[in-house]
Amino acid sequence: MFQLYDRTRRRISIALFFLLCVAPTAMVVAWCVRQRLPGYAQSEAERLGRQLGARIELDNLFHPVPGRTVYEGLRVCNPETGRVIVACRRLEAATGPFVALSATGVEIQADQWDQLSAVVDRVLSCRAGWHSLDARLQVDQAVYRVAEDSCALDQVRCRVQIVSLGSQIELNFRVAGIAMPQPAWFRVVRNRQTDPPETGLEWNTGGAALPSIVLPPSLGLRQMLGADAQLSGAGWANRTAEGWAAEATGRLSEIDLDRLVTNRFPHTLNGRAQVEIKSAKVHRGRIQQLWAAVEAGPGIASDSLLEAGVRHLGLSDVDTLPRSAQTPYEQFSLEFFIDSRGLQLRGRCDDYGTICRSKQSRLLTGSSQEPLPLAALLQALAPGTHPQVPATPQTESLLSLLPVAADQSSGHVAVPARSVSAEPLGANAAKQ
Repeated sequence: MFQLYDRTRRRISIALFFLLCVAPTAMVVAWCVRQRLPGYAQSEAERLGRQLGARIELDNLFHPVPGRTVYEGLRVCNPETGRVIVACRRLEAATGPFVALSATGVEIQADQWDQLSAVVDRVLSCRAGWHSLDARLQVDQAVYRVAEDSCALDQVRCRVQIVSLGSQIELNFRVAGIAMPQPAWFRVVRNRQTDPPETGLEWNTGGAALPSIVLPPSLGLRQMLGADAQLSGAGWANRTAEGWAAEATGRLSEIDLDRLVTNRFPHTLNGRAQVEIKSAKVHRGRIQQLWAAVEAGPGIASDSLLEAGVRHLGLSDVDTLPRSAQTPYEQFSLEFFIDSRGLQLRGRCDDYGTICRSKQSRLLTGSSQEPLPLAALLQALAPGTHPQVPATPQTESLLSLLPVAADQSSGHVAVPARSVSAEPLGANAAKQ
């Protein structure tokens, strides 16, 4: 063993001390100081903003222990207007086999739904830079704000998975104040096994009727059906290059007929209604098949609506009593079936096929053995002087949704003799 001079030993000891003690300590201190600098949270917010395609605002950011990050005062904002999309008082992120996220004080702004959808699409399509991810979010309660109204969501669970073949976001929640046998769940799937990749949706309300306030504003159901409308059911939808394809069953309840009919068409029909959707199928963005039953009343129906049913839909007006411009009705009940062959309907108030009745008499009766042209439905809803389909703002949206008429030689489909509800659909959102 060779001998070292004292001077040499001291130099080696000093070098090892600086290398193994002073340098690591200085680096840790510098790292801690950097985290406490005001610019650290700002730089992290800018990094997240570039990934998500949004403006991120952050009050504070720190790491209580290695592998855990705490975000305080986190706000995801519209990059153009600066309006808040989602706000979170505190978000904790822990890394491990998966990214575990826990949030408190969460508020979601419904008027920024399109921007939130854009962020979700950016994550699912890997444009946020994550090509492999398993993140699970837990929120005890979140507030969903729609204009001046709001709704509390409990037990919110969200999971984001990104793999090479596709991505998906699954959301589970309960609505505060509503008895729900199971949580409602929604799933958005991005399938990269097709060219080009396709986006699919799947949903189930958990056996409960969800208020329209929690539904995506882009559907327009709250504006069309009223603030008290509710939806229950299940279904799936795919967005392809040819348009939307979908299937669904369910029930719409507490529909405001003034919103649905009176405010949109030149007729009066008010009261509350329920619609049982036995089967609904959409292909290329148009209704392929719709089988449903409507129950409403009591309320008021205008004489123009009753006359349009007689004139354009071939129904019978059996009431011989004099009527005013608006007639009170006790019950409005019918079952209808729409496909490319036309419209078939049948009254369900009694065994005589009554569609609408008052306390004294039957106001409108009839059932169609052969499909009626869909043009007759449009003429009944928005009558005009021209014998063809009226081109009006009231019929514009219906024309884009109703099925294209089939060849008359293809036969017809009759409304089923019994009202047997279709089996709930549980089709995978990624299927065609």
